[in-house]
Amino acid sequence: KRDFIFKKRACFYCLKLGHTTKNCKVFVNCCICHKKHYSVMCKGANQTKVNEHEEPLVKSNSSDINEKGNSKVLISQNSETLLQTLLVKVVSQCGQEYFARVLLDTGSQRSYVTKDCVEKLGLREVRGEVINHSLFGGVSMQQTAHKTYLMTLQNMNTYFQITVPVLDQDIICSNVPRLQDDECLSALKRKGIVFTDVGKDVPEIKVLLGADIIGELYTGKVENLRKGLVAVETYLGWTVMGPQHCKEVKQHSSLLNMFCSGKSEVPDLWSLDTIGIKDPAEVKTRSHMEAEALRHFKENVKVDDTGRYEVSLPWIEGHPKLLDNRDLAEKRLLSVTRRLHKLNKFNDYDEVLNGWLKDGIVEKVPETCKSTAGHYLPHQAVVKESSMTTKIRPVFDASAKDHNGVSLNSCLEKGPNLVELIPPLVMKFRQHQIGVISDIKKAFLQISLSTADRDYLRFLWWDDYHKKSVTTFRHCRVVFGVTSSPFLLGATISHHLDKAPPEMKEAAEKLKTSFYVDNCVTSVDSVESLNRFVRESSSIMNSGQFELRGWCSNVLISGTGFEDNYSGEPTVPLLGMLWDTKEDVLFCDIESLSNIEERVTKRSVLSVAQRLFDVVGFTSPVSLIPKLLLQETWAQKLTWDEELPDEIACKFLKWVKEINWLEHCRVQRTLSYFAVTSNDITIHVFCDASKYAYAACIFVRSKCGGEVDVQLLSAKSRIAPLKQITIPRLELLAAVIGSRLYAQAQKALNLNSKVYFWTDSTTVLTWIRVKENWNTFVGNRCKEICQTTDKDDWHHVPGEMNAADLPSRGCGAKFLYESKWWEGPAWLRGDESKWPLTTPEIN
Repeated sequence: KRDFIFKKRACFYCLKLGHTTKNCKVFVNCCICHKKHYSVMCKGANQTKVNEHEEPLVKSNSSDINEKGNSKVLISQNSETLLQTLLVKVVSQCGQEYFARVLLDTGSQRSYVTKDCVEKLGLREVRGEVINHSLFGGVSMQQTAHKTYLMTLQNMNTYFQITVPVLDQDIICSNVPRLQDDECLSALKRKGIVFTDVGKDVPEIKVLLGADIIGELYTGKVENLRKGLVAVETYLGWTVMGPQHCKEVKQHSSLLNMFCSGKSEVPDLWSLDTIGIKDPAEVKTRSHMEAEALRHFKENVKVDDTGRYEVSLPWIEGHPKLLDNRDLAEKRLLSVTRRLHKLNKFNDYDEVLNGWLKDGIVEKVPETCKSTAGHYLPHQAVVKESSMTTKIRPVFDASAKDHNGVSLNSCLEKGPNLVELIPPLVMKFRQHQIGVISDIKKAFLQISLSTADRDYLRFLWWDDYHKKSVTTFRHCRVVFGVTSSPFLLGATISHHLDKAPPEMKEAAEKLKTSFYVDNCVTSVDSVESLNRFVRESSSIMNSGQFELRGWCSNVLISGTGFEDNYSGEPTVPLLGMLWDTKEDVLFCDIESLSNIEERVTKRSVLSVAQRLFDVVGFTSPVSLIPKLLLQETWAQKLTWDEELPDEIACKFLKWVKEINWLEHCRVQRTLSYFAVTSNDITIHVFCDASKYAYAACIFVRSKCGGEVDVQLLSAKSRIAPLKQITIPRLELLAAVIGSRLYAQAQKALNLNSKVYFWTDSTTVLTWIRVKENWNTFVGNRCKEICQTTDKDDWHHVPGEMNAADLPSRGCGAKFLYESKWWEGPAWLRGDESKWPLTTPEIN
């Protein structure tokens, strides 16, 4: 094995290509020797060889390997696996005896009994317990309340009996097979072994005995019946486990996916019908969980003695217990300290944390709380020299896992996906003639945290580094890096704006739809409106301890009393893009694209593709190219760190070489040069597809006098599936994207203008306009399109005049710049009478 890996030049730790063990960052742990490698590479692993002349009971077939990489248990089609079961006598409260089928499971830490058995025996409850069931893959389900009973079990053939504590459960498992192999039964009889759990019928398992009890039951006697099948003696009787031959397997157990997802119960561990995701009706929907988090916020938010809002962490109901992870925090403390000294930033970082301590943002853990267990957040320094406000800041890792694989973030509700707010926010920012932005000074740190939650937010820092003296701190405010913090900030701002004075309600309502986390982004139609908005919004937010700072606009802010907070920078960041305030244009930040690795792999292509962030979509033809190359690597089944073939690598390097041209590709911020009404504006949605991708784009055409202005509002490109589908169906998918983009724009901008939908596919026009019983694929998508658009607004445009043609095919950055694609098709600037409003014949 080692020779094979050496020849492949792979890593001996993680077995992946592209790096050596010295540079391996993957965490692996051998379950045999506990060293850093996979168990399959362990020298101490026991390897059992199958006799060449004996047909193995367990057969593997390469065709049975799951394409997705899930582990499987492969058993021959004429065999099934026996688990350790036996029959015992159970005694009721009134002395009556019943027979019950028992399953011994060393993989369970607790023992269980079915609720109907409890009722039949009349057992008395001892206490209540809340149990968290953990499954394969480290997945933990929601905590479940159980009742605990004491139950007496007796051997059917001797006087041995034992009283065990058991938890109640509706169903333990289903269809655990019985021993029916005549050859094995004869072998047991010859050895003088009396086996009780036999018969053609398969009774339900009533009792599960876990590892908390089994250790007291094993006698130590084991009899090997044949290859893989053994009999094990317990004080309650003999059990048999292993594969047995059978003529017919009623429930196929040839496939067991060792990947559990979502919420599972005890019965799920054996029944293949229930392993995996529960029925949606049994699981809280995402929106319901978000509503629960908002309800929890409203019930707990309050204003403290200093006039600051205080909130509680939105814990997920039934979350697993967080363990004390101080050892991890200590290791990470040493790591961040070494890095800070290397960057010569230790004193700056120390100054920031001491400033927090002075301002009450953090506090030393009180002596009365030091003895109680807590959860620690490792932290690291983020250095951003280009920042206009904070050059260095501590960022806390709330995703760090404890010894049970549980992190703070996994226990908290994170709220809605805030990234979805960015496109409509940028649309509103482009709506009026004057754009304005600002941000909240140390936004998260302005919200106080409930005292009950603070011990889950501990961290370590040096009291005196030279004396190696470490102090335990804890956060008093909402922490940047905790998954629920953006939700808590947004909910607090919304709650505060609801309480704005009546004379400032207009500004408060505008602020409600202008925030992305701590960034305020909006637009107004006049200088007077700008100054009023700055003045009123600053006053409203200050009353809640939120200071709006860094005001920036494409016109001078004056007469507000907040001129000191005016940035005046010519180019400022804007939600992942850049805004040139003097030219009033938006463009992409391509600085991160300058450092590209020479060795081209699938991982590096993906990394570069994700760095190009464009909310508007005017660079969508360019960003499509690396996505198509990635799809090509998937088709060739290349690994993440394997060097790409020359053909793909050359295409990618050519794309990278031209990327600097994007710096010259700039889109106008305002949607129109003219201050026009909705009556002077028309909306044009173009849809197109190629065999590689499908795309849609929206242009705003405004007319003032004899002048016409056309601006790109939004554009999206999607690559076609690997499994080929027909061009008309891809054209239909483009139409769906177009209708969705329009619905988003209409909601964001409250559009009431005339709209035109353009496609060069007469087939798609027929599907949309003609009401027929189309097949499922077509019918469902046409139904969605007709719900958000009017079928009479759909028109045909020749392919060469379709503005969505370029984003559906892709191009290099130089070609994009030369084409000025984002300025719209030339014919759209002409008179309406010359538009290609052709009506195709539909039959």
